[in-house]
Amino acid sequence: MDYALYTLAVILACLRANDDFETAARRARLFTGRVVMLTGFMLSVAVASWVWSPIKSQADMGVLLAFMFLST
Repeated sequence: MDYALYTLAVILACLRANDDFETAARRARLFTGRVVMLTGFMLSVAVASWVWSPIKSQADMGVLLAFMFLST
């Protein structure tokens, strides 16, 4: 996912600043974690609205994708 690149960029920047890996990983989670979780939640809300689609396959896919976005 693209979100892994955001996290990796922060980790690498912290490692270049001579932080150890555990500190770099913690800072990356704090820095990018909230934004990534908000984006995942907003995507799940958007695709969950497909439930009201008259096309059954699209409605089923909306439920599946919403679950996927919330669980990962």
